Amino acid sequence: MRWTARDTAGFPSALALSGITGLDISQTLVGMARQNARNVGATVDFRLGNASAMPFDGESFDCAYCSAAFKNFSEPVKALDEMHRVLRPGGEAVVVDLCKDASLDDIDSYVKNSGRSRIDAWMTKWTFRHMLLKRAYTENDFVRMAKAESLRHVPRQGFFDWDRSAICQDRSWNAQ
Repeated sequence: MRWTARDTAGFPSALALSGITGLDISQTLVGMARQNARNVGATVDFRLGNASAMPFDGESFDCAYCSAAFKNFSEPVKALDEMHRVLRPGGEAVVVDLCKDASLDDIDSYVKNSGRSRIDAWMTKWTFRHMLLKRAYTENDFVRMAKAESLRHVPRQGFFDWDRSAICQDRSWNAQ
């Protein structure tokens, strides 16, 4: 559940956001995200915190979104539990991250279409291949985690949808 400095850099200047909260474990990234939001006139409440112990009351949000961070969580099941805890009934959570089974062709295509410079593209490919894939999850890994702990009481139907695109996984569920 985080908006990163990179995510906020793409906000259109006319975008009027309200009621959005971002969470990151890095003080540096929280500061960058705050500055990027200010630069485009967006009102976003960025907070420092851990996805496994969110500093929010239960049933505080209609939506939780986690982008490119889940594979880095030291306690992924606790992070899912926390996402569920902070969602209002009927709320939705979405996790978008790298698939462990992404092919090297998928990675190459993703990097090629990202508009990176030659050196940045090489470094990004190397990082994906030699570091990030090792920490990523398969669909079965994620299903197993989603069924663990407090999430096991959530009905299977409508709880978990899988949408695989290129090298990203979208996982979403309703907190019913």
